[in-house]
Amino acid sequence: HCELRYFDSPYIPTLQSLDLSYNHLQSVPSSLERLPRLNTLILDGNDIHYVSSLPPSMYLEYLSLSGNRLYYIGNTTLQSMAFMSELRLNNNSLDDAELINNKLIGSIYLSDNPWVCSCPLLDMVQGDRPGVVDTDSVTCHFPNSQDSHFVKFMNSQDVQIGCPVRTVWEWVLDQGEKVEDVERWFRRRGIHMYTIYQALIWILLIVAAVVIVCLLLRRQKKNTKVAPAPTEVPYTILDDKMLA
Repeated sequence: HCELRYFDSPYIPTLQSLDLSYNHLQSVPSSLERLPRLNTLILDGNDIHYVSSLPPSMYLEYLSLSGNRLYYIGNTTLQSMAFMSELRLNNNSLDDAELINNKLIGSIYLSDNPWVCSCPLLDMVQGDRPGVVDTDSVTCHFPNSQDSHFVKFMNSQDVQIGCPVRTVWEWVLDQGEKVEDVERWFRRRGIHMYTIYQALIWILLIVAAVVIVCLLLRRQKKNTKVAPAPTEVPYTILDDKMLA
């Protein structure tokens, strides 16, 4: 809004939201590291071509880079954003989905980019990643072709190279990485996983104790039931004999 070409932020430890949209910034300002509690960053409509790093804020949850000229994102730029709730990359010049394939990001916008049709792109739009919001308008093209294809209606056979099938071991490794990301998120907030494990153990012990007490009470109640009185047999005394 102010036609800024450079932004130098002072140290503001309490600032949580910053809107720098529609200026002339060509990169993500490095001075944002002086905003340790920043959780919302809007950089729409600037002249940003690439993002090699993001401010190391443990609180950053919303990032919008829509309407830039973004064509490159560093390999590990988004990996540290394990719990980002929304990322907007629509209306840029991105073509390699491999660079943004972070499944821990909550919601992500990908439309209006010249994506190259690839297995990672199909996995993001169609696979086990429910966070892509604008799936109906994400298109891609094959190399040496300008024809656009809606990714939503493609399958792995449409991609000229077959998409690899994940093995069980790869799935296990993926789950391990997710656990590490969760641990990292808690550590950033001063919560150690050891404390969480202790709490879980105590909860399991309490549940087990309640179950055992219920079973003992049920057994005791069953054993202390009043026995029914014996059935009286009618008889008649006749000549000192009992006739039943």
